[in-house]
Amino acid sequence: MQKLIRSLLLGFGSSKSSSPPPAAAASIAGTSEKQSKKRKSSGNKFDMDQCFEVGLKSSERVATKLMEALKKEVNNEVKPAKRMRMFTKWNSRIEDMLIKDISKQYPTHLFITKNRHKNREAVSLTDDPTWFIDPLGSKTNFVHGFPYANINLAFWLLKKPRFGIVWNPLQDECYTTRTGFGSFMNVNTLQVSNCRKLSEALVMCEARTKATFDSKEIRKIAHQVNELRSLGSSSMSMCMVAQGYADAYIDFNCGSWDMSATMLLVREAGGVVCDPSLKPLDLMSRRVLCAATQELAEELAAVLAFSEEKDAPKLSEVPQLDETVQKLGLGEKRNTKETGKTQSKYQEREGLDKKPKEFSRPRMVYVLPKLTTEFQSPSMKFSGYPKAAPTDRRKFVRSYPTDPNLPGQGSIF
Repeated sequence: MQKLIRSLLLGFGSSKSSSPPPAAAASIAGTSEKQSKKRKSSGNKFDMDQCFEVGLKSSERVATKLMEALKKEVNNEVKPAKRMRMFTKWNSRIEDMLIKDISKQYPTHLFITKNRHKNREAVSLTDDPTWFIDPLGSKTNFVHGFPYANINLAFWLLKKPRFGIVWNPLQDECYTTRTGFGSFMNVNTLQVSNCRKLSEALVMCEARTKATFDSKEIRKIAHQVNELRSLGSSSMSMCMVAQGYADAYIDFNCGSWDMSATMLLVREAGGVVCDPSLKPLDLMSRRVLCAATQELAEELAAVLAFSEEKDAPKLSEVPQLDETVQKLGLGEKRNTKETGKTQSKYQEREGLDKKPKEFSRPRMVYVLPKLTTEFQSPSMKFSGYPKAAPTDRRKFVRSYPTDPNLPGQGSIF
């Protein structure tokens, strides 16, 4: 499968139309493959084919090892607590393996990773060659076995995406994309849908917490779209848009490592990726809007109706308690005895009738009758109640009623 992916994304020219690979093109021109490679390396200072090959091989090796570990754990019936320890272990291991493999070939390249750059405000994108890594996205999905966890790897140069690789190890799916070459899932070409109306669109969104689920932006579009869906993974949701399974996606709290590969995947599949205000996407911001068509993106942005940074959605609009109060379980709780006293005093002062106390009903206990073969109704003979085996078969058969309209007239013989 990986040979087919490499053949699709290596050496096919800068356009999406099919063209011969480097070896065939060199033979047609009357030159050898080595000479064509020398001319290519001399003309370009940076070999993008080799860079893509390094990223694909490294991500393939990491995903294969993770899938082998998952198969062993599945056979042993892993509990969620052990899966959490497994996630913590592999989350750091995958990141270290990817950085080590890539640094061997490109020691001067920069890395922006999820584990090493959790403080997103301190991260800045430069013109230098930069790799974005999300070692194992969607912790909750991975722990619960929900098959939408991902390994993201993207390469940017001069502040523009060059290629992206997204692995879903739980379903053995590999999404690959490269600027000017199109988008693929394994060896299948991806194409977005042709949805142009918001009322007909299936929109993906992320409702990770109660605050995001109750946010005003989601409430705005809830009654405007056809359906809303949430996968719990920003990268996999954008992959659904690129495949044409969903028509649009919005998120207001995603990282650069979530969008770095999938934004190129959607664009190469024919979609639109921008800021929710229809401005060019800022990779270091926390919000993104991607849609299948430009008309759908404009209608969705009009419903959201904000353009300035001050109007950006606030994820924590609901007032939260202090951490110590939450841990101790303390909150604004009223004493039921005190409230009862104040209510009775108020009723006496206003001359209101006191609410009569509700009487307690006796608990009813249902006792099943003792079942015997002598006094059973026709319907009881075929129920699930335990009954003794008949001593005489003829006597047992004669006890059946002859009227076919009565219930329980089937024969067990």
